[in-house]
Amino acid sequence: MASFDWELTKDEAKFQALEAFEQLVTSGETGDAKKYETRANRAFALAKRNRTDPRPLFLSGMRNWASKEGVLFLQGAGKKSVRRGNPIPLEVLTKFKQDLRDEIEARIAEILLDWQEQDLALAERLEKALGQQATWLEKREERAFERESQDYKHLQTMRGYMVQDQKVSSLDTIVRTGKNAGCLLGVVALLAMGILVACFFAFHP
Repeated sequence: MASFDWELTKDEAKFQALEAFEQLVTSGETGDAKKYETRANRAFALAKRNRTDPRPLFLSGMRNWASKEGVLFLQGAGKKSVRRGNPIPLEVLTKFKQDLRDEIEARIAEILLDWQEQDLALAERLEKALGQQATWLEKREERAFERESQDYKHLQTMRGYMVQDQKVSSLDTIVRTGKNAGCLLGVVALLAMGILVACFFAFHP
């Protein structure tokens, strides 16, 4: 999931956080633990966003977390047991190292989980987009098919009209042809009768 070495980052975090805790406790600082906690949370939040290399931000978060723990220790159990400049009791360091390992593992797991959720959300958005595209293509094909069907029906209707017009035109032609033939026969008949009448009077004075 990441292009960096988490194991190396863990080792660096342990070293830097322990150093920050020891420096703060031996200095006797009893400052604002909330300040360090806010810095740590901000660094961890930024580390989640930097998937290329969250190491510097993660280390910063662990140093600030360790400083917060140092302030809380001095304000509590270490207020009387640890004096400025004196070494930190072994049991205190042992407990802090255990807490430090747990905190490192928890913070890394939190970051990885956040990245996994980002990947799932991205996959869901991509799947939704692909589904919408598929639906759009399907509807477009349906509209194209409907247009083709309508065009085909229109073409068939126009062909029907054309065939009907051709039939009517052929019938008109036949009727006109019949009328013309009738007229011609009438003229021929009249001419024949005229010839017969003329012959009759010619041969019967």
